[in-house]
Amino acid sequence: MKPIDRRTFVSGLGVSGVSLLASQKPSSAAFIGGRSAGLVMAWYNLSFGLYGWTQAAYQEEFEQIQNYGVDVLVLDMFGWNPTYTAYFNYQTAAAAAFAAAAAMGTNFKLCFAFDWIGGSEPASDAGLMMTAYGNHPNYFYYLGKPFLSSFKGSINTTTGSSDNTFVSAALASVASAGFTPFFCPYFGLPGFSANNQSSTNAAALAAFNGGWLPAVCNGLMGWSDLIPALNAQRNASELYVTSNQAPPILAVPSVTSWFGIIRFLYLNENAEFLEYNGYEGMSTLWAAAIAQAPPLVIIVTWNDYTETYCGPGTTAQLATAAVPSYWQVSSTFLNGHAGFAEMHRYWIAQYKAGQALTPGQDLMLVAYRTAAQSVAAADYTGTISWNAQVYNATLDDLYITTVCTAAATLQVSTGGNVTNTAVPAGVAHTRIPFSVGAQTFALIRAAATLISITGANVVATLTDQTNMNPVTYFGYGV
Repeated sequence: MKPIDRRTFVSGLGVSGVSLLASQKPSSAAFIGGRSAGLVMAWYNLSFGLYGWTQAAYQEEFEQIQNYGVDVLVLDMFGWNPTYTAYFNYQTAAAAAFAAAAAMGTNFKLCFAFDWIGGSEPASDAGLMMTAYGNHPNYFYYLGKPFLSSFKGSINTTTGSSDNTFVSAALASVASAGFTPFFCPYFGLPGFSANNQSSTNAAALAAFNGGWLPAVCNGLMGWSDLIPALNAQRNASELYVTSNQAPPILAVPSVTSWFGIIRFLYLNENAEFLEYNGYEGMSTLWAAAIAQAPPLVIIVTWNDYTETYCGPGTTAQLATAAVPSYWQVSSTFLNGHAGFAEMHRYWIAQYKAGQALTPGQDLMLVAYRTAAQSVAAADYTGTISWNAQVYNATLDDLYITTVCTAAATLQVSTGGNVTNTAVPAGVAHTRIPFSVGAQTFALIRAAATLISITGANVVATLTDQTNMNPVTYFGYGV
């Protein structure tokens, strides 16, 4: 792919030209107006490269990712020393990734997140990582410091805890390597759970302020963002704006399209899923971030195919790329999420403009699960917890989001049942209960079909327990 013209993300959206039919491509005038502001990050795992693990493979994927408006990839490093990650060599992959970013010539940036807290690999290997690439021209610096992150789903904030000891040792090793990082981890705080919507921001804030994190954090990405609730748990800025650290730490809002751990179904284990109702939840999260205009926003995740992902890889591409031995999931469980990526493209344009943009081209996005909640595969003996109370008591719906230049009619046929819904100009979310059988979608204006999508059939039985992972589609009007 040719280098991306970054100006296309200021006043409009460029044509991606990646795995899109002609009728699916956004025109250069997809969105009109605006100004440039903010950077978009995305959480990325090197071991899940869509096209492979060579420099050329990473370059192809990075160019694709940058085309959606992403500026920085946070590389989720499960280790550095191959002794501790025998299944994948992160050092070799990092070398290929940084070479790819440099070869792009578009100022695309990468940075590290050490993700082995509590593991067998020593904390000091974080310093070795930074020694290798902290001074690379494509390493991301924020406020003059190399941006460094970390991850743990549930961090112990008590001073003197093993988590405290490990992170302090990791940061000491980075300092010994000659770096003063901008440390902005992605930690789940006590008082918050993705599966407990009754928890409060106040509890998480108290845990943060009462422990060791303020002494080491320059910023924080918080799990609270993953709840697209209308009020209480909207985004990280609300959670940490009253932090007692001076100056206040940077809160980086997170946006995701849905949340679940796919590998638990593949491994026949109990699984929990947080429902986002197609594009509704991620739109709420983006709207919250845009309203507060933070300097950074992170997409979680781009390509963690064992959990939550939004990259545009097709089902066929994912089937080719999947390595079940360490992905812990087979291609049967992986659906294409190009619709989610395209919805991110839309909201990234608004975020970077710092305001709502007028649609210059009609867009229709579709998401749904291909079997009802109640359908259980015969070979699955675990239990699924569906956390749908944030929005909707049932997941047995088709979720259609339209971005229209003018009012139109949305026509949906589900199992032979046809529904016509008037949709306004701008963004509109529509839900239609699905029926078993064929699924077709059309956006119509003045008797002309602008966009037509045929999706996968909804089925009555499953061979594998795959109905937690939605299929997604999108199309642009000509």
